[in-house]
Amino acid sequence: EALSEEVKALVTNLSKIEALENKLIELKKAEDNQDKANVVIELINKLPAANELTLEDEDKVKEARTAYEALSEEVKALVTNLGKLEALEDKMKELIEDKKLHDEATMVVVAIDNLPNVELITLDAESAIVNARNAYNSLAPKAKALVTNLNKLYDNMKFLQTNFYEYGEYAICGGRGWICPNDFKFDDNDEKIYKREENRIRLSLQAAKKKGYSKFIVITHYPPTNDKLEESLFTNLYEEYGVEKVIYGHLHGKESFKMGLKGVRNGVEYILASCDYTDFNLIKIMD
Repeated sequence: EALSEEVKALVTNLSKIEALENKLIELKKAEDNQDKANVVIELINKLPAANELTLEDEDKVKEARTAYEALSEEVKALVTNLGKLEALEDKMKELIEDKKLHDEATMVVVAIDNLPNVELITLDAESAIVNARNAYNSLAPKAKALVTNLNKLYDNMKFLQTNFYEYGEYAICGGRGWICPNDFKFDDNDEKIYKREENRIRLSLQAAKKKGYSKFIVITHYPPTNDKLEESLFTNLYEEYGVEKVIYGHLHGKESFKMGLKGVRNGVEYILASCDYTDFNLIKIMD
């Protein structure tokens, strides 16, 4: 640059120095970008593994995400452990949801614990009992499983929640069930619940089988088929496990009784036990 323009014109390799200068700029930028990326990489590396993550790490996970999002797209591409951060974020969501479910379940447990014992119940306790029951019913399935004192008001009753009840050589299994695919009303949400409820009854049967039971009775609220008595996930499940009897209700009114599967089909006996179907009389299932 100290040369005159006339002399500069005699320098035949100027392009080389210009290329070197451009390369230096490029290298400095790359180094600066890597330094910025390394800061975020280090933040992520300092985070615990997913199986060691706790709710106390939430702020650190958020800090790493904020630092990453502040980078340019060019620098973000240099962060080589982003996958770890994303896995930790997913795990943190699970921990937060589990904490929420646990807190909700704890509130119900406390409400039930505060109720009087069965022998001390009076009509004055009705409101508290109803509130406790409604609070339990509003819980998500995972939260319901955390309520360990549901039987407090019903010491002589057993609740089926993907578990089973022992009766002699039989395992009494069951669940709610759901409406089966039909031509009248069965949408995507019904499909989701239908499959979920089949899985819950399957878990009940699996639990009994794991404990050595081979004779099963299943109790559900909903019928095992649609109005055309077609096979379903439920009937297939009962046949798969060799269930002896299936007792169900839900159907009310003479016109609906014909929509219920009754008698033996493929080795499984189906029993409709709706109150008005039995004329509000108890029916004997077995000795």
